[in-house]
Amino acid sequence: MNLTDLAIHHRLTVYVLMALIVVAGVSAYTSLPVESFPEVEIPLILVSTSYQGVSPADMETLVTRQLETEIRGVSGIKEIRSTSSEGFSMIEVEFNPEVEIDTALQRVRDKVDIAKSDLPPDIDDDPRVEDIDLSQIPVIIISLSGDIGLVQLKEIAEDLKDELEALTGVNRVEVIGGREREVHVFVDPRRLSSYELGLTDVVMAVGRENLTVPGGEIDVGRLKYLVRIPAEVERPREIEDFVVKVKDGVPIYIKDVAHVAYGFEDETTRSRLNLNPAVSLTVEKRTGANIIEVVDTVKEGLKDLQDRLPEGVHVTLVADQSIDIRAMVSELENNILAGLLLVILVLMAFLGFRNSLFVASALPLSMLIAFFCVQAVGYTLNMVVLFSMILVVGMLVDNAVVVVENIYRHREEGEDGETAASRATSEVVAPVVVSTITTCVAFAPLLFWPGIIGDFFAYLPATVIMGLSASLLVALVFNPALCAALMKAPPPRPDGAAHHEGRFLRSYRRLLERLLAPAPDHGTRGWFVRNWLFLGLFGGLFTLGLLMALVGFALEEHTATLLGITGLLMMVAALAFVLQGGLWLVGGLGHQLLGWRPSLTDRRAGTLWTMGAILAGTVVLYGFVGQGAEFFPEMDPREIWIDVEVPSGSNLETSDTIITELEGRTRDTSDLEHGIASVGSLGVSLTDFSIGSVGTQSRLTLDLLDHKDRAQNSRLTMEQVRARAAGISGAEIKVDKPAEGPQTGKPVTIRAIGDDFTRLGRLSRDIQDRIRHVPGLVNLDDDFDEGKPEVRLVVDRTQAMVLGVSTSAIATTVQTAIRGVEASEYRVGEDEYDIRVRLRPESRVSIDELGNLTVPDEDGIPIPIRSVARLETGVGPGAIRRVDLRRVVTIEGDVLRAPGRTDDTVRAAVAEILETDVEWPPGYRWEFAGSNQEEDESQRFLQRAFVIAVLLITLVLVTQFNSLILPGTVMLSVVLSLIGVLWGLILTRTPFGIVMTGIGVISLAGVVVNNAIVLCDFIVRLRREGREKTQAVVDAGAIRLRPVLLTAVTTILGLIPLTLGINIGFFEGTIEFGAESSQWWGPMGVAVIAGLTMATVLTLVIVPVTYHTLDEVSEALHRLTTAWRNRREEPVAGA
Repeated sequence: MNLTDLAIHHRLTVYVLMALIVVAGVSAYTSLPVESFPEVEIPLILVSTSYQGVSPADMETLVTRQLETEIRGVSGIKEIRSTSSEGFSMIEVEFNPEVEIDTALQRVRDKVDIAKSDLPPDIDDDPRVEDIDLSQIPVIIISLSGDIGLVQLKEIAEDLKDELEALTGVNRVEVIGGREREVHVFVDPRRLSSYELGLTDVVMAVGRENLTVPGGEIDVGRLKYLVRIPAEVERPREIEDFVVKVKDGVPIYIKDVAHVAYGFEDETTRSRLNLNPAVSLTVEKRTGANIIEVVDTVKEGLKDLQDRLPEGVHVTLVADQSIDIRAMVSELENNILAGLLLVILVLMAFLGFRNSLFVASALPLSMLIAFFCVQAVGYTLNMVVLFSMILVVGMLVDNAVVVVENIYRHREEGEDGETAASRATSEVVAPVVVSTITTCVAFAPLLFWPGIIGDFFAYLPATVIMGLSASLLVALVFNPALCAALMKAPPPRPDGAAHHEGRFLRSYRRLLERLLAPAPDHGTRGWFVRNWLFLGLFGGLFTLGLLMALVGFALEEHTATLLGITGLLMMVAALAFVLQGGLWLVGGLGHQLLGWRPSLTDRRAGTLWTMGAILAGTVVLYGFVGQGAEFFPEMDPREIWIDVEVPSGSNLETSDTIITELEGRTRDTSDLEHGIASVGSLGVSLTDFSIGSVGTQSRLTLDLLDHKDRAQNSRLTMEQVRARAAGISGAEIKVDKPAEGPQTGKPVTIRAIGDDFTRLGRLSRDIQDRIRHVPGLVNLDDDFDEGKPEVRLVVDRTQAMVLGVSTSAIATTVQTAIRGVEASEYRVGEDEYDIRVRLRPESRVSIDELGNLTVPDEDGIPIPIRSVARLETGVGPGAIRRVDLRRVVTIEGDVLRAPGRTDDTVRAAVAEILETDVEWPPGYRWEFAGSNQEEDESQRFLQRAFVIAVLLITLVLVTQFNSLILPGTVMLSVVLSLIGVLWGLILTRTPFGIVMTGIGVISLAGVVVNNAIVLCDFIVRLRREGREKTQAVVDAGAIRLRPVLLTAVTTILGLIPLTLGINIGFFEGTIEFGAESSQWWGPMGVAVIAGLTMATVLTLVIVPVTYHTLDEVSEALHRLTTAWRNRREEPVAGA
């Protein structure tokens, strides 16, 4: 007894199992952690080193180069990128996807430990080695603003931080912005010199006097007393009474050479929200916590805390990830309900209301099983899993449609419920299982997609495979059991016929009979030459070309040569097709006009040539009118970034002036919800991990209203903002938007590589001047920093040694004078504030004051710096960047996409200019980087994945049917389904998305074969029962017409809401058109819908014709081999 019969005879067990699935599935769905993006591991290790006061060139020589030399010995490294800026070195080590991130992290740490001995001994701290953890992205940002001052806002934020971190699900809260308290000891250099003291004396005095030292314990009688020396100051002004030195019995106090102020750290950044000063708190969730629940908890906590806030303090929530997550979850639920409704309506027209419910039940049951599996493997409910569920909605009912429709047909023939359920399911179990396997193996190669993008999309094939496997279980177990008990037999027809063929079915039957009817000259030599010679030539050359292409993709080093041969073979094949078509066209017209006999007498040949001609014509047409290719779909921006970069050496006020001007120009921007200004930094972003030059870069973020509430398209808004931001001098200004999906870099990223940084800068300017006018290329910029004004103290080492002064002492004195030194800490309760010793502000604005500083010699006698060093002014590079240990300048640009203009076309125009118009000195070269690298890697993988999917599907089909005829028939429909894909892209003016459309084509390959398998399997079954070949093909087509149409229509209808952006809010009572998610997933939906539509026609027409033709070829070959064998045996018999 098989599983289906077991379920039919133990229906109560099936009902209980269904109830358990509902309970387990609902429990899994409600308890799944919800997040926006999948938690993928980024194969990137960051090594950061701080060495304050050191120039970029010295940072490169002393720190970056030493670390890079050691790190490059680590195996598995893809690329090393570094940036050496003033006082800071950042090295990005990117690994190949197969390297475990924890292993990579440990290897890099080991190499950094080895390199420490080669680093300067006085660096601020040891190099910091860390990876990028996407789980630490804030789930919400809380902005505090008001007119009470940044000091009080910071204090309020610190109090909120402590209370928010105590909430359930909150991992960490960071306070960003505001001003930190600091105790300043401002030294007067002239008074210091008059007392013959150095800055080091003041630093040592503060450090040795402001401290608390435990003295241990003493026993006095029966008691044990702690001994401590509480010498920390309670008020900052007490520091002025510290004694620096005693000379001739007279103490010299700090107040004699300096004054103490309780102030703030130097302001390096500023933040404003809607023109008001602001302080932000970023909230991170714990690993595995539900974003929606965490954000809801934070919002509830804020309601309780808000009543205690001072008047005039405003709390604004920005970057709330839970909003997008709620929308995606709601869209999933609405799509499932819409899919259920559409399936029921379609099936009602064919099977009646009751029977449509049997099929519709497969959808929630399969979904619930899939949710249970998703939870079991540890996945979260992220945007990719949610879309996968929406993608699979239409597929989940395919197996149920085939099973239930066949049971219904058997009931029409008069069988009882159990017999019909058992016999009908056993008839289709093989094609249903095989079709599910073929669809799964089509998605399976995507599980091995390498890189960040592969990790991002790996959830899609896994979720689809789980859903399809669940639908197979439902179709073979639950549906037969339900149908056996609850399906009613259709009422008998008055004429006693079991089936009634309507007009459409009769027309379809006549069409097949006409196409399969033998030609008048069938079997003659002229019949073969006229009908099949050129088609055979085309098929052979085309197949050979495909095989060459497969070999080319398998052997990467010979790809170009093999693809060239492939192109030649395809051209010859196409020429054969044109000749055949020309003969057919001339003969057909001659027959109509002059009564000539048509060239093609066999309608099967004419049908196949017609489809081949349509395919060739579609490919050619797409080459002329197609919208090109894109990496990821273009999304309407949710927020607009205005990035400002001022020249190196500019102070904070310069940046603030420009940002303030931009705030005024954009305050009345259409659909603006919030304007967030970050001066001196790029602020906090959920999608941008770029490392900018501290102090020179600023950003104004325009946060727009939700998609459905906008008055106009946000792309138009961005262009309006770009126009308003034009014309401001004194800085480079770029208007951009956050990247969607995995971070891959700018669409146009050019690296100029060489040794001389100045020459690279000139090359960069030349390149930008030449490519600036390429249509569609905007926001052109480079990372070459012309330099920052600097003062160089050139030490006369001989004179310094004569006077007993070391270069190290000079450097320490200058560093203390300008940047200051943290001499100690001032404690107030649990808070600690630095006590910083430095020159007074008015002494730090003159270059001459540096020369007047003194350095103590070996006997403590102050020596003026001017006597051992000379001061020079000049310009040093602001930052030095390297890739794989070579200096580079990177030029980046965005692409304004338009009909006929994509990332690919713009890059091609740029590449032509770089090759022909730019003169490259010896030893200098250029390369594309950024999204182009990821695009090429993804394109190569998806090409291989498609080939592997086709081969796996073919393997499954050959195993099932033990024949090459049926697999060839089925796979031809897969190739020809590309006609629908390309026409769908042409009609919707959608670019071919390398990622999204590529996944759609691979998905289509799995879906297309399902109906073809069901039809071909039934043809084989009828022929085994003794029906003549042509009659078996026609009868199978007529009997399987209904399930083929139903499965195609239900799959298409399941995708239409997502593709067109139709979101029916069943719970909210709303209907939204043009939903935002359709911009992201629409290209994939277009590929599947258009391709499946064409594939349905192919299944109903081309598959029968192809099967009939290939079977005849097989029979002819069999006759030839038999005749040849008999001819060889005749002499033996005669002997």
